[in-house]
Amino acid sequence: MAQATELEYLKFFFREADFGPADSDIRDLINERFEDTTGKDLPEGYGREEEEGYDEEDEDLEDEEYPT
Repeated sequence: MAQATELEYLKFFFREADFGPADSDIRDLINERFEDTTGKDLPEGYGREEEEGYDEEDEDLEDEEYPT
C-alpha cells in the first residue's frame, strides 16, 4: 500500500473530524488560533464562510443575550 502524504491525511482529517455538538465552536477556535499563531489567513475553502449553509446573520445571533 502506498503511503499518503501529510497534506492528503490532513485534508482527509479536516473533512472527517466530528467534534459533536461543539463542532463549529471547536473549528472556529482552531481557525482563530491558526491565524493568531501564524499571522496568516486560512487557506481558501477552510473558513467558516465557505461552509455549506453558513449565514453571517447566524453569527450575530450567537452573541445575543437572552433573558432567563
